[in-house]
Amino acid sequence: MDKRLFMAAVGASLLVVATVVWARPSKRLDPATQTCRVFTPATIEEGQKLFKSVCKSCHSRDNAVGAPFIHSESMISRAWNRVFEKRYVACAKDGSWAALNQEQLMRVNDFLFMNSADSYDPRSGKDCG
Repeated sequence: MDKRLFMAAVGASLLVVATVVWARPSKRLDPATQTCRVFTPATIEEGQKLFKSVCKSCHSRDNAVGAPFIHSESMISRAWNRVFEKRYVACAKDGSWAALNQEQLMRVNDFLFMNSADSYDPRSGKDCG
């Protein structure tokens, strides 16, 4: 195979992979902070790590504290926004959210928003590979 043709094929493949990875929303208006934030791989990854280390410490399957099991697809994006805006869940009332500062809470909310139950639509041209 010609080297130029090979390099063009590799470049096209990388473009397709990048498009598939970022088919979900790229930004959002956060009602809790009234800010518009652009998602980046680094901020979403940070939100995922915080969710796993802080939230899932209680909200895992068969946990000892009686917290309901949750994962990113437990709610739709609007519901996750409402949780972070109203902070009406028991963890907010008992002070558990104090383990995270405002910036970290925004990262967790962004991760959950981007990976919520309604974030993937197999019928959408944006979400299909």
